Parts: sequence; C-alpha cells; structure tokens
Amino acid sequence: MEYLSNVEVLLSAWGRWAVRVETKSIGYSSVSPMFREMRSGNGFGSAPPVGLNDADLRAVDAAVQRLPVILRATLNEFYKSQCSVRDLALHLGCNHKSASQYLNEARRRVSKSLEEDV
Repeated sequence: MEYLSNVEVLLSAWGRWAVRVETKSIGYSSVSPMFREMRSGNGFGSAPPVGLNDADLRAVDAAVQRLPVILRATLNEFYKSQCSVRDLALHLGCNHKSASQYLNEARRRVSKSLEEDV
C-alpha cells in the first residue's frame, strides 16, 4: 500500500485518536481552536474511519514518535489541535512557508516509516 497518498487521512484519524487516548474522552481537544477559552462538551464519541482500527492508529503513533522533535511538534499541533497552517506557523514561531515545509516533511517521513513497517 502506498501510504503517502493516504497519509493525510491516517494522520487526521491519528490526531483525533491520540486526543481521545490522552484525555480518555470523545476524541477532540477540550478547547476548540475557534473558541480558544470555551469548553466543548457532551458530544458523541469518535471512532476511527471505516477500515482503520486501533492497531493501525498505534502504528501511525509509533511512526510519529520516531520523528525529530520539530516534526513531531508540527504534527501534534496541526492534527491534535486541528489548527490552520497559519496558526501552526504562529505556534512554531516560524513563517508560513517553513510551517508548510515541516508539515510536508513530517507527512513524508511518517509515510515512509509506515511503508517500512509493512
């Protein structure tokens, strides 16, 4: 399976899964990026997309954990917080182009790592 074409779907699912695992809740952060200080609440539980299971998401998590710190931080911020690339750049303290480059490199490395694990 060529993971690069599916890495966006995998990482999006991983972000929601990781938040759910970390917070033992519904799979979304307790503070919405749009309403930074307002608590979200009482939503429906999240589940991996059809065709993905916890083992798949644990494999993505392991690939993310092997990344260098800046790339790992990039994915954590982008997929767990569900922020824009503009907000990602602000959080990382870099310009938009650098944030995009970090994001693309992190996606490429996760894809390569998943392919090697197969």
